[in-house]
Amino acid sequence: MQKTLSAPHAFQVVMDLPYADANPFSRPDPVIVPARTLLSQLP
Repeated sequence: MQKTLSAPHAFQVVMDLPYADANPFSRPDPVIVPARTLLSQLP
């Protein structure tokens, strides 16, 4: 689906995982990411 839409990123956001000190936007592959981590990366 990511290739079909030409999306640069694909996330599965999970509410019950703890914050992870990682940048999900640096990964070109689909990734499972904690909601706190993703939201902390947004401007």
